[in-house]
Amino acid sequence: MTLRVRQPSELIGQLAEIAAGLEVTVLDPDLGEDGSQAALLANVLVSALT
Repeated sequence: MTLRVRQPSELIGQLAEIAAGLEVTVLDPDLGEDGSQAALLANVLVSALT
């Protein structure tokens, strides 16, 4: 199963309406050789919170 940016973005966006904060932990962009995981996370968060 592959998540698309839209799916977690919608969930985070809905939760952001009632959440007091957001914390992202255990992200080591050096573990992804091409940086795609870090870029995906950044896209999800930008999409959800803007």
